[in-house]
Amino acid sequence: MLIDCGLIQVLISTIVLDTHVAEDETIIGKETYCSSLLRFITAQAIQILEGAIVTQTSALTAFHELHGVELLISRLAQEIKRIQLETEKAATEYRGAEPMDIDNQPSQQSK
Repeated sequence: MLIDCGLIQVLISTIVLDTHVAEDETIIGKETYCSSLLRFITAQAIQILEGAIVTQTSALTAFHELHGVELLISRLAQEIKRIQLETEKAATEYRGAEPMDIDNQPSQQSK
């Protein structure tokens, strides 16, 4: 039934859309309401896929035929890359910071 109504295909299409948005260089590092909502919808789609795959063999077959595993692996790789870029950016910004005392005055070590 899940295959006949196209649910598996739609769920995979949702993940593909999120993957394309994640690849967009102009969006990396910017958190918007739409990107948060898309991430939430994608997480829900993955949970529904997991439930369908566990309970129905035909859903697993469709997922495999639509290259769902490769899609999820590439999406995970993109997410890891995004986290690494954000971590590097935060580390670069932190290096320029000056240590402060509790009274918000530069510490004696930095003089």
